Amino acid sequence: MDVRVGSWRFIIITLIVGIVILSVLAVREDSVSKSSSARRNRGETYLDNNATSPCFEEVISCVADTARVFYANPSSLHGAGQRSRAEVSRCRSELRDLVKASNYGIIFTSGATESNNLALRSVVTQRMSETGASEASVVTTPMEHPSVYETLAALQGVTVVMLSVDASGRIDIDELHEALKDERVAVVAVSMANSEIGTVQDVHAITAACRGANVHCHLDMTQVFGRYQVSLNGIRADSVTLSAHKFHGPKGVGALFYTLARPPPTPCTTGGKQEQGLRGGTENVPGIAGLTLALQMCMGYVRSGATERLQKMLQDIKDGLVDTVPGITFRDSSTPTLYQTLSVVLPVRSALLVEELSNMDVYLGVGGCACSKGQYSRTLEAMGASKEEMARTIRISLGFLNDDRDVTRFLRCTRLALARLKK
Repeated sequence: MDVRVGSWRFIIITLIVGIVILSVLAVREDSVSKSSSARRNRGETYLDNNATSPCFEEVISCVADTARVFYANPSSLHGAGQRSRAEVSRCRSELRDLVKASNYGIIFTSGATESNNLALRSVVTQRMSETGASEASVVTTPMEHPSVYETLAALQGVTVVMLSVDASGRIDIDELHEALKDERVAVVAVSMANSEIGTVQDVHAITAACRGANVHCHLDMTQVFGRYQVSLNGIRADSVTLSAHKFHGPKGVGALFYTLARPPPTPCTTGGKQEQGLRGGTENVPGIAGLTLALQMCMGYVRSGATERLQKMLQDIKDGLVDTVPGITFRDSSTPTLYQTLSVVLPVRSALLVEELSNMDVYLGVGGCACSKGQYSRTLEAMGASKEEMARTIRISLGFLNDDRDVTRFLRCTRLALARLKK
């Protein structure tokens, strides 16, 4: 072959690859621009992404397009039904690849609450059936979502062993090992990252302890997916929870990963054989497609270095608050935390500031006290915070659709809100 021809081919291929990469980056930036502009046109600054995150524009389009194209019931035998079934299978395969979960089965659910219920109820039921016992123990922490601790409280014959946490919200692995000496323990249920303060647990040590005791390990990773590159094969938990709306996906759809090394979960709903017979109810095909695309896009952001951008924005918020609010403190520690989450203790009651900011279309979370209900944070209480401190706590949580203009507007509106509260 002529060397010159080979050189030209190399140049052309390089140009094509470059154009494709630039196109992908342009689409990603266009998504941020469109979604951010839509909120900005309404004058909104949204900093409550740990509660839920706004959908990517592409995800909204994907859900609508999927509803039009894959409208049939995946359980139907006709061609339209089989096309819907194939779309669900495609998403399941793509999701497994995205989080390196070749050793896991996937059950699509309505979200993390259902996934936690399915995992915990199933494991406890199976354990009691295997042992013939009417009682079992479950080890968990005070940092968990209500779908964990309320589910455990509702199960008959279950004793809940609550691990203590330190001032940063981390559990003591030695205490976990001690708890696992009880042969009645059926499952250890822990959230990898806490939604209120962002504390990240040492999940590799937790799963290793459970494997050593041959006890099922359930991880709620709702706040982790979409923010970090994840390898479930490497973490080696027995079951894992995911919810799409935490990573710019649609609400009402999630998943439960379950290890293929143990028996599959026992269905908690009757009346249908969908999801390999493990979860009754017609699959939410548009939601499943939206979930998959949202996670794909988030992984693109993570690989492109967007996490560093959010870290810088959070630091700018901290610096700005120090300059703006005398007496403010942060729940910082050497413990690993979510890079986009900040727990702040104010010199005023958090509910008052959140209300003032909401009136200016700036939205963030009350981090320690649902004052209208008189309920205080179990998480902060376990960490040793007083009720007075909890009542002054807010949570700021960023997402990939936030930018520097949100930081500027938040700080400006916070100054105005605090000035109003002083009057």
